[in-house]
Amino acid sequence: MTVYYNKTNKAWRSEPWLNKERLPSKSFHNKALAQKYERETIAEAEKKLLTGSQAQDFTYNEIYDFWFVSASSRKRDTSLVKDVQMHLQYIKPTLGHLRMTQISSMHLEKIISGMLKKGLTKASANKVIQHFKAVFNHAFNNEYIARNPSRNYKQLKLDFKEMEYLSQEEMDQLLSYTNEKYTGTDRWKHVLYLTLFLTGARLGEVLGLEWHRIQFATNTILIGQIWCAISNKVIYTTKGKKDRVVPLNSLLKKELGAMKNHSKGSFLFGDVQGRPIDPKNFRSRNWDKDLKAAGIRKLRIHDARHTYASLFVMSGGSIYDLKKVLGHADVKTTERYAHLSADHLASVRDIIKPNIGSKAEIINLGATHPPQKSERGQDEFTQESRMSVC
Repeated sequence: MTVYYNKTNKAWRSEPWLNKERLPSKSFHNKALAQKYERETIAEAEKKLLTGSQAQDFTYNEIYDFWFVSASSRKRDTSLVKDVQMHLQYIKPTLGHLRMTQISSMHLEKIISGMLKKGLTKASANKVIQHFKAVFNHAFNNEYIARNPSRNYKQLKLDFKEMEYLSQEEMDQLLSYTNEKYTGTDRWKHVLYLTLFLTGARLGEVLGLEWHRIQFATNTILIGQIWCAISNKVIYTTKGKKDRVVPLNSLLKKELGAMKNHSKGSFLFGDVQGRPIDPKNFRSRNWDKDLKAAGIRKLRIHDARHTYASLFVMSGGSIYDLKKVLGHADVKTTERYAHLSADHLASVRDIIKPNIGSKAEIINLGATHPPQKSERGQDEFTQESRMSVC
């Protein structure tokens, strides 16, 4: 689909395409008429292609409903809630009432540019792009539509941003504070902090831990389920869709062993009713306040996972071992967590030490002696000069 200005004819040229076939072209004296012709020509051509369910020319709201029924059977409740929010807040106001033959990439651009003008990040805009592309792809693959308006719509290029994590000193500072603060019946709060920082598990995975998954004999933890606070139930899978084994840190093992003797429920971190604690309440009542009281900058609970990964690598851990512990399918994902601080890079600057004997000489690159002249009058390099050039 192309609308462009022809300098030769001094007119706007509309050259519509559909399914890699060029439709009749036409020139207009302004851009708006050329774009209107393009939309109408494509819509007319689509009608000739439509058969069966496609002939109904569904609205976006209708194909979204078709997609939602399919997504509900394979996506977690937390993901569906975000999908619904994106649809209602950003997509429905622009596309909801339009029929599929009316929608073009300009409508998609309107949604994204509107988000950016409101100050939302490119990362947030990309999530919306991923969402409406999923809806259009589902409709196209199931032959509800003959053309996918989002097929060539690309995600925004993100500026590189380091993930947040605590340094070793900051983590020690926070855990020292919670170690002294939480004693007796409140000790579980300190142990929850330890579990987050010493396993690299997500908060939902930690809250979903039951005592039979703590293997004290083999010093391992089996992570295979998460607690979903939105649906208020345990989901018997992880984000990576498979169980994984995490090493049980010695300090954490000691704390969990002591806590197990007084535990009454099946969950490590359960409330009086035997269900996992509310993560939202823990964030506001404990995490945020404890960070501030310990003199640590404001971070998310998920940054404890980043901290584990960063310190793991900077302490000499293998990136491939970390991949297994974090449960990533692709090592490239793990590498995003493997932050290397400037201090760590400085400590390994001499990790490679050549053994070249005692005859090595330092070439004085700042020497100002003029080069010697050969019999032919040409400049003649010394042996040291030749070496420096090479």
